[in-house]
Amino acid sequence: MAEIFILLLFLILLAFLALAQSWERKRESETAAAQELRDELVALEEWRPVTEEFETPDEVVTLKRDKERAEQAAERHRRQNEALRDVLAKEDGGAAEAVRVAQEAERRAEEAMEELRVFRAKGHNPPCWYRVVPRADGDGTREKPYYSFNLGVFDDAIVVRRAVTPPGGAADDNGGSFAGEAERLGFGAIPYDVRLTDAQVVRHLNPIHEAGKSKRVRSYSCVFWVRVWDLTSRHAKARWQQAHDKLIEGMFGAYTVRSDPWPEPITIDGG
Repeated sequence: MAEIFILLLFLILLAFLALAQSWERKRESETAAAQELRDELVALEEWRPVTEEFETPDEVVTLKRDKERAEQAAERHRRQNEALRDVLAKEDGGAAEAVRVAQEAERRAEEAMEELRVFRAKGHNPPCWYRVVPRADGDGTREKPYYSFNLGVFDDAIVVRRAVTPPGGAADDNGGSFAGEAERLGFGAIPYDVRLTDAQVVRHLNPIHEAGKSKRVRSYSCVFWVRVWDLTSRHAKARWQQAHDKLIEGMFGAYTVRSDPWPEPITIDGG
């Protein structure tokens, strides 16, 4: 009897070993599938269209291949979402996380498709404030940005000057007036015509950038545009490049003024 029990115990141990190996292979497969999905999500998050040329100083023409890449990424997410939702949901103890990951993939895909819709209609990073004008080639119309601020870059500071608030508003999206939007976004509270550090510029102006990108100005993600003057000394061009390329263009669409003089301060009624 003892020998029989030992044999049975040995067989049971073999069975458990086989099951453990099967569970491990399943877990590794599902973990790899989940990681692949997360990698795709990161790739979509990091995708940014690039620009090639300017039709005018304030209209960015985006390359066609960027739209194709975005379309492919969105469609790939949709297919993966359908295939991986069931796979991930089967992982013991991970059903809730699996559903969350799948829902996040679906949300990202929907956002990508919405971005493509705006992309086709308005181009990448459409301006928050604009007027509709004929295209230079006579083929339809385009949205030409209004400038919200004038920025002067100095060796050790940046000066913000208020630009004239444009008349009217974006009647084709959300209604309201540009003046009302400026008041709501706190344009009047910005310290104009004083020398600001880079950190102070970000603290005062980045909320405006965030409002545009998070669809709190238009019904789509948009950017405000500014005019920028290089007022640095001959030996401080590295400072100009850093301030313009990394700080200012990180928040706004920027047009570098070459010929017009740095404008005088203006007074806006109501701040």
